[in-house]
Amino acid sequence: MKWKTLLLIVSGIGLLWMSTGAFADTYPIQTAPALDQSNNIRNYLMRVASDVTHHSLDGIETLDDWKKIRSQRYQQYLEMMSLTDVPLEGERPAA
Repeated sequence: MKWKTLLLIVSGIGLLWMSTGAFADTYPIQTAPALDQSNNIRNYLMRVASDVTHHSLDGIETLDDWKKIRSQRYQQYLEMMSLTDVPLEGERPAA
């Protein structure tokens, strides 16, 4: 009976010692993502968002140019926001 108690105490001390971080240097954990990979989805989305932002007004030089394309851009916006079936004008139903 005494050997079981001793085994439990030694096991408990060993688990306690391991949980204090004694092996932290043995198994380094990388917590920051590697952003230098060409297939990184975050980099891709940031690049595409930047392109959209910087080229959104390409070809629009005057107010008349904007007035010509405004309705098309508005429809594209509504489609991207999934608002094509939502009544945007007139009386709206209460929530």
